[in-house]
Amino acid sequence: MATVIEKMRKLILFIFLIMTLPFMVMFIGCGHKSEAWDTMDTAEVLMDSMPDSALTVLSSIEKTSLGDDKEKARYALLMSMALDKNYIDTTSFDVLQPAIDYYLEKGTPEERLRTLYYQGCIFLNKSDFDMAMQCYLKAEDLKDECKDTITYANMLVAQGNIYAKSCQIEGYVRNNLCASELYNKIGEQRRELSSLIRALDGCISLGNIERSDSLMSRTDSLVQIHPELNEASIRVKMTYGIRFNSDSVINNILGSISDLTQYDDETKLDITLGYLNLNEPLKAKMIFESIAPDNPKTNSFR
Repeated sequence: MATVIEKMRKLILFIFLIMTLPFMVMFIGCGHKSEAWDTMDTAEVLMDSMPDSALTVLSSIEKTSLGDDKEKARYALLMSMALDKNYIDTTSFDVLQPAIDYYLEKGTPEERLRTLYYQGCIFLNKSDFDMAMQCYLKAEDLKDECKDTITYANMLVAQGNIYAKSCQIEGYVRNNLCASELYNKIGEQRRELSSLIRALDGCISLGNIERSDSLMSRTDSLVQIHPELNEASIRVKMTYGIRFNSDSVINNILGSISDLTQYDDETKLDITLGYLNLNEPLKAKMIFESIAPDNPKTNSFR
């Protein structure tokens, strides 16, 4: 009788363990989330709107407090993102390496995309364009799997810059046009405009006046919303006028300039060229003389 009772108890205990096992796993899984993990949650929330604060929060984490490889990988990726968003370039993989080791094998498509993007950025900082391109080509393969549109668009822009350095202007234009469409879909108008200006610059270099005209109308409408990019737009338009000998375009650009102090020396040189192109040497001389005399480009221009 005792044996039967003992067997029943063991059976009940076995059933109890089977039923509670999922909850025990969840409890243990939640338990691995350390204080550092919670701090990283805070940093991730701040990353886009307040990247400087995100960097401060991440810097407060003691690396020795990080737990398993997953936690170290998350810290590595978030810190790399924070450094990039605060315009702190690095040529070392010391920070990102745990993310490379973990996410490229075990990460979600989004985690792999972000890791490959920042890995490529570091190679770019090292001027290793071949390795950077390899990272971006691998990232391209994740297009249909991930939902991180902004990182994918940023990757296209970075890849486009490599195309420009190797004089593959068609690729430069294509990437920036694709990026501008993605930025448009997620309401990132400023980034969209920057990509369109780069694409326009590429089309002018290719001598494609029809495509340039189409892009110029799109950039003009967005510049009204983001006047801080007007200077970059003026430079490209000046190049357009000189490239296609369009006095009317140059006249319109120069006629819209009222306060020279808002432009840097490089843009003033473009304006000087514009007046020279219109055969107005006195106005060109006036603009040129407003440029800092110690600017090295001024000497070469003379």
